[in-house]
Amino acid sequence: MNIFKTSLIFAVAASSVCTFAANAFSAWRFEKWNAKKTQNYASNGIILYNSKIAEKQGFNGTNGIICDKKTTGQAGGYKYIQDCKEFSWEIKFKLTKGVDGRFGNVLLCYGKNSYGRGQAMFWITPKKQLQYRVNQGDSKLAQYLTSKTLDIKPDVWYTARVAVRDGAESKIYLDGVEVASQDKNSVSLSSISAKIPQGYPLFVIGRDLTDLAKVYRPLNGYVDDIVIWKSFEPIAQKTAEK
Repeated sequence: MNIFKTSLIFAVAASSVCTFAANAFSAWRFEKWNAKKTQNYASNGIILYNSKIAEKQGFNGTNGIICDKKTTGQAGGYKYIQDCKEFSWEIKFKLTKGVDGRFGNVLLCYGKNSYGRGQAMFWITPKKQLQYRVNQGDSKLAQYLTSKTLDIKPDVWYTARVAVRDGAESKIYLDGVEVASQDKNSVSLSSISAKIPQGYPLFVIGRDLTDLAKVYRPLNGYVDDIVIWKSFEPIAQKTAEK
C-alpha cells in the first residue's frame, strides 16, 4: 500500500500564517485543519499528505502535527520548484524525547531520489548539531553545513531556519541566532543532480526519504509553523554593544 496516496490531504493558505511570512511562497500553521475533507489545495497548488493533527499541541496551545515513526507530513506540488537557485525553510518544532543519539532527527527534506541519490535535508545530527546536508550520487556535489553542538532539549519549542543561495552563501539559524554559515560554494535545489523516478520529487516534514514506505530518522515530536521561501532570507543579527 502506498501510504502517500491513501493518507489524508490538507493545506492552509499562506495568508493564515504570521506576518513574518508575508512574502513566503508557502506556509502552514495547521489551525484550519478539517479532517472530513480528503483533499484541499492551497492557492499556490501545494497540498499536504499523511499528516495527523495534534490539537492544542502546538506553540502556545495552538494546533500542530505529529511527526513520529508512523505519521509525518508530505507536501505535493513541489515538482516545479526543483530548480530553485535559492530558497529558505523555517520550522517551529518540539522534540518529545530529545535528540536521537543514533540516527538524529529530520526537520525537513526535499528529494529528487532516495537517500544518497539526490536529497537536501535539514536535520538535527546525533551530536545535537543543526545541519543542512546534500546527498547525491555525484560525491563532488555532496555538502554539509553544520553548527556547533547545541543545547536542544525535549519539550521545548525551537524555530530553525536554513537559507541557501546556489554557488554562494548559506546560513542556519536557531531561534533567530545564526549558528552556522558559509560564504561560497553552497549547493541549492537547482544543483542536485539525480535521476528522478516515479513518485519524486518530494518534500517531507519530520523524516528523510530513504524509503517511501517507511519512516527513517523521524522527528519524534510536534511541528507547528512551517514557512518556505523561494528566495534567500537571512535573519538580521544584532551587533553586540561595546
